[in-house]
Amino acid sequence: MNFQKNSYGGGRPVFVNPPALVLGGFELDTASQNFAVGAIIPAGTLAIINESTRKVSVLKSARVTAIDAEDAKIVTLEHDEYLSNPFYVGDMVHVIAGEGEDPDTEITISAISEGVVTLSAEIPDLAVGDVISEVINDESSPAFIGAFNGVTIADIKVNSGVTGIDVSKDAVLYANRVLPVPSSLVTNNYLTVNPHIRYSDSL
Repeated sequence: MNFQKNSYGGGRPVFVNPPALVLGGFELDTASQNFAVGAIIPAGTLAIINESTRKVSVLKSARVTAIDAEDAKIVTLEHDEYLSNPFYVGDMVHVIAGEGEDPDTEITISAISEGVVTLSAEIPDLAVGDVISEVINDESSPAFIGAFNGVTIADIKVNSGVTGIDVSKDAVLYANRVLPVPSSLVTNNYLTVNPHIRYSDSL
């Protein structure tokens, strides 16, 4: 496989302890999600690990840091040397706060300039600190793209061909060092679907 990855330690460790690798080899599912060639998927990103197809999809998410006062469709997302904007033009996005709180407005990313995105429409009641995530339409309401059951182990650079990816289903992560996880996916700092994925609030 043609892929790039770094040690889990890296310049800023995201794991409290070395994560347990799921053996067998996986590749990024670029048929179900869009990525820019050269984009970096950071270590610790939530993932949907399909052990039958050996494909992995990831949670594209980012925390809102500013909203344009004159045009609420222009949104600034958390973006630094460790966590870059994960979205691609055309991605459907929304804020899914919890069960029963999913509005039916279809909103996509229409433009990207590093950490600033322009949305096709305003997200109702969007506020600084909210987590925007890639979604799909599920019976006309936004829903997560699937059931996330693991995390990426290392930074992965998306290639034009097959992008290999290492993943774990058993890891403890520093919550403030990875792409933000919507609150509806966790229970008491444990990933609800797979409680072997745990988040620490330590710095």
